[in-house]
Amino acid sequence: MPRADELGLAEQAHHDAWRAEVLAGKGAPGHRLLVDLDAIKEKPGLSSKVDIGIITAFAPEVQAVLDRMTSILGKKTFSGRAFFIGKLACASAGGTKKVAVTVSGESMVNAALTTQLLVDKFQVSKLIFSGIAGGIDPTNNIGDVVIPARWAQPHNQRYIRPLQTTKLFYYAGKGNTFTSDTFQKTRSGDYISFTRPGTDRCTVNPTPATLNAAKASGVVTDGFALPIPVQILTETMDAFESTVPAVYNLPVDAGMLAVAKKVAASVGLSSKYTIPGTNITFTLAVKPKIKVGGTGMSSATFVDNAEYRVDVYEAIGAESCDMESTAFMQVCATNKKKCIVIRSLSDLAGGDADGNQVGNFFGMASYHSSLVLTALVAAA
Repeated sequence: MPRADELGLAEQAHHDAWRAEVLAGKGAPGHRLLVDLDAIKEKPGLSSKVDIGIITAFAPEVQAVLDRMTSILGKKTFSGRAFFIGKLACASAGGTKKVAVTVSGESMVNAALTTQLLVDKFQVSKLIFSGIAGGIDPTNNIGDVVIPARWAQPHNQRYIRPLQTTKLFYYAGKGNTFTSDTFQKTRSGDYISFTRPGTDRCTVNPTPATLNAAKASGVVTDGFALPIPVQILTETMDAFESTVPAVYNLPVDAGMLAVAKKVAASVGLSSKYTIPGTNITFTLAVKPKIKVGGTGMSSATFVDNAEYRVDVYEAIGAESCDMESTAFMQVCATNKKKCIVIRSLSDLAGGDADGNQVGNFFGMASYHSSLVLTALVAAA
């Protein structure tokens, strides 16, 4: 498999080539002719009442969703974001469901802003985020689709100062009495890892002497940053209340997750894919699967580091990592909206043997995610 950077195409060139191919009726296997986003007319008078709000992060993801819509009624624009209004096939509700589909832009801030816009501007009770991600769980492969039951934000964290520079332990919360259960495994002496959320914990000064002493006493050492929980404010409370809920994991809607489990077995994912704009076709060594459950994670950092990938899997058992989902989940929780996230793996977050493969597989992953999305909507 060639390295993405050896193809000689920058990411934007990939996007442009992909767009040209799909507008010509080509692209990922099974694609119908895609709609030109620029040709969709602004219709401010369209009703804001929709059944489901759908958010994607960048152009190939939204194009894959629009391609599967039975009709597109028009668009409404708010704060620089176009919301495409149309219908997706459904087994009930008269055969279709009305949806509003938009692009947030990459990043946690963009995702949060766009989710709140959708909630404010449309009458909607259910929201879905659909897109690509990097794979963290080593049993997952490129092309797989993951639908986690909960979402974490481990990079919402605290860098810890030494309590006393002559002591082994750094202060990391209430008290400073710790046991071996407090610590999580790290590579010897580096600062890349973090501690498991949920209990008071500490880190050690990673010098060879202190590492060896800690290991000799049965303590597994760790780095210097630890996650802190995310506050979930609603309209009935404010940040000055002592009872504001703070959580490490945000659960998706149980009903939507149950539907996802039912439809997972019915969606077929292809092992073959041709990179748009090239004559290179990949056949994946492992047939893509759909995995429902587990923990997803999001970060303001694009993760492309093999060692960190191992550490974060050991710490929280993450299925995948992206830059939007947990922010989307937090806004949905604040607004008491039912929600779920669908992610297809375009790369392995640093575990790719031949360089990061997102440049090769973002089209396939966007398509796979849209297949599962439409199946979920159809069965809801």
